[in-house]
Amino acid sequence: MRTAGVWTCLVVLFVGVGALASLWLLGEAYLKPDTTEGLWERIEAWSFWCATIIALVCGYSTFECMYRDRLARRMATLPVEYEGQFWWMVTRLYGRHVPLLLLPLATGASLVWAGHPMGFLLGIATGSAVWVWGLAGAIFVHLWAGRSMLTGATSIKEYLAQGFGPPETALLFYSPAMALTGCLAVSVLTDLAVRSGVVFHQWQPLLIVSAGCSVVAVVCLVRAHRLYVTSFHRIAPRFEEAEILPPWREGRLPRRYWGEGLSRLLPLSTQHLWLRNLRQYRRRFRVIVPLLVVTLGGLIVYGFRLQGIGDAPVRIGLVAAVIGALLFVPAFRLCGRDLRTRYDARALPVSSGQEMVVQWLMAAFEWLPLLLVTALSSWVAMGGSSVWMGVGVVALAFVMTHGLAIPLAVRKAPDVTISSVLVRGVVLTLLGVATMGGTLWGVG
Repeated sequence: MRTAGVWTCLVVLFVGVGALASLWLLGEAYLKPDTTEGLWERIEAWSFWCATIIALVCGYSTFECMYRDRLARRMATLPVEYEGQFWWMVTRLYGRHVPLLLLPLATGASLVWAGHPMGFLLGIATGSAVWVWGLAGAIFVHLWAGRSMLTGATSIKEYLAQGFGPPETALLFYSPAMALTGCLAVSVLTDLAVRSGVVFHQWQPLLIVSAGCSVVAVVCLVRAHRLYVTSFHRIAPRFEEAEILPPWREGRLPRRYWGEGLSRLLPLSTQHLWLRNLRQYRRRFRVIVPLLVVTLGGLIVYGFRLQGIGDAPVRIGLVAAVIGALLFVPAFRLCGRDLRTRYDARALPVSSGQEMVVQWLMAAFEWLPLLLVTALSSWVAMGGSSVWMGVGVVALAFVMTHGLAIPLAVRKAPDVTISSVLVRGVVLTLLGVATMGGTLWGVG
């Protein structure tokens, strides 16, 4: 029953993403059959964002599967040689990330129906390259960064840590970003090589890129195998010690967190809930801060690329809304098994309504920077008169996402996996329907 629910939610999620992509890629062609201007530029952008999303998931989820997965931790306690464990882990990682290839398949199917198979090939090639070659590099990066914990703290590590954790864990803390950079490099090289063949009919660059990336991927797996066999028995326990830092072991971490001052503005009945959620969330999900910074930087660059395009604010707002709905939904992390704050609240004299107020405040903390950067990017692209359109899309997505997520997270805690996938699928579908309605209204 649980597996059927997960697959149903995944179908809803991909239907929503597919509707959005099809509308963005070919909406003009469907509504105005004689219009094909800018189609290839949209195909290139679609391929880039598909590869970026796959790279983002691979960069972070590989880390989660290697260091936090329960089955992997249990496997480490069994009398199985580390060599066998490593190849079991590699096979499992590739298998768990196969569904990511459905993203370009689902979102680009309309290109085949519309008679643009080479554009579809571009997206499939870049996504597959990240899955095959980028994932191998991510495995090596995470093990290499884990091995760095065993060498102690240095001045460089202290500078990189910046108060987010113990200095010796700095490289491991940044390893998802390093893996993301490597995966993006693979996608860009593959994109350029495939485009050279499709547009200029020169396939030699693709052969060179394929051979080079294959060699690098094999070397990464060989090196990762050596690191796993020789050091993982020391890396795993050290990671567990540094994973969630109790207050008395935080060392140089700040004693106060950004947002604690808001407790003075809250009623006494919810102050303790806000402080508890903020501190627990800060210790467990420290990676959210750099993830948000990377996202905001990407939106600003996207705004510069869309300068002068009439519907740029709506496009920026839609991208920000999709990223926010996929990545920044703190209710599921707060109520999940990692923190189980819902269990704590049940033992306290507080109501579900008070919990939800604090959940909305936490959600606003993550989405307010997203909203401000959307306004900035919209202003960069089109000037101040159109800022409200991009901001409106993000605000609508914020209300829809958390209006569904917060009640479900509080009610279903700590089993929130199915709910999280379902909410994301529903929100993406609603965004697609709303955008399609706006397009039809604008054309009409």
